[in-house]
Amino acid sequence: LMIRRPPRSTLSSSSAASDVYKRQIFTFYVVVLVQQVNLDPVTAGTVFSIMHVGGIVGRPLLGWISDKILPAVPLLSLVGFAIFLCGLALATLSADWPYLLLCALSFVAGVVAAGWNGVYISEIARVMPSADVGRATGGVSAFTFLGVVIGPAAFTTIVGFSGSYSIAFLVVGTVAIGEDGAINAGLYAASIIATYDNNVKKTLLNWRKKQTSKVKKKPK
Repeated sequence: LMIRRPPRSTLSSSSAASDVYKRQIFTFYVVVLVQQVNLDPVTAGTVFSIMHVGGIVGRPLLGWISDKILPAVPLLSLVGFAIFLCGLALATLSADWPYLLLCALSFVAGVVAAGWNGVYISEIARVMPSADVGRATGGVSAFTFLGVVIGPAAFTTIVGFSGSYSIAFLVVGTVAIGEDGAINAGLYAASIIATYDNNVKKTLLNWRKKQTSKVKKKPK
């Protein structure tokens, strides 16, 4: 049903991408706080709980915004961009981050990671014919939960290949803004790996030369 309707299938794929982000951050955030930010487990758990508070606040807040200020589709697009920005911020996490700034980031990440679901389901219900609402919401929910399977596995694979939580946060977070964002994230990750891998550096330089050669010197 969703595949036959392009606008709905786009919403479904976007929700799966956002759920990948949510699952990986909820699964690995404490590990990153302990290993990369050098917090003790209790403090890391406290910061993680603030993220869940953000999720609790985010659902009714985004629902209210969707009802009163901004329609669901542009709001969900903004949430996707906010997820991308959170991915950038999470990619820079280190022991130098002030504790209060870390708590603020955790809260905002919780709002955007967990707050979009209600708006998404209500938009699906709104645009579908009344006879198909039950099947549609059930179908898109099943599609969304592919993120439960894909998210942690994808994050672990990226960490395994790159040796960096920062690259994994960047790549998975960027998926939420679509194909172009994912390409940019991959290039950024490759540029980081290229600093210590000559083969990747050579491949990246050759790719950039090919892209440059495709640009017309005197565009019409």
